[in-house]
Amino acid sequence: MRRVLPLSVLPLCGEFSTGSAVTDHEAGAPPKRVRGQIAVLALTLLIGVAACGNGDTAVFFPADAASLIGDWVNVDSETDGIIRVTIREEAGSFLVHVWSGCDPQDCDWGEASATPAASDSGAAMYVVFEDEFAEVSQTLALDIDGHLELISENHWTDDSGRSDYITVDILSKQ
Repeated sequence: MRRVLPLSVLPLCGEFSTGSAVTDHEAGAPPKRVRGQIAVLALTLLIGVAACGNGDTAVFFPADAASLIGDWVNVDSETDGIIRVTIREEAGSFLVHVWSGCDPQDCDWGEASATPAASDSGAAMYVVFEDEFAEVSQTLALDIDGHLELISENHWTDDSGRSDYITVDILSKQ
């Protein structure tokens, strides 16, 4: 399943809101709902990232992040969006590999390192894929039915004038 949302419709606190939330705030400050989300994200990053004694950074995922490991396939076999995702762990880090539907063969986005993300349902991760014309930021989390919900924020970087957009893909574990 895939839903495409214009970028002007942003998920705020589990709801979808248009620009009204952005207009009712003090000059220069984010709206209260967005400030709350920023605080949760900052706390998640503060808890999830710790400095090591040697100057390296260690990223800690929630214990249930292992539930995201595996091969996932879109529940909509006819989608032209994200068709397959593989999540694996290597040396304490999580790697996400993504494929989308292309013709004549599937497009391989490659593999990228994931960082922990906040989710109501437990384990979640965030990953960014970049190429010469776009940047796609993805949040991956389990939904209430145990499916992988993949939210992609697509931002065009090629000055083509195309509108940014958000897609939601639902995948099942193989």
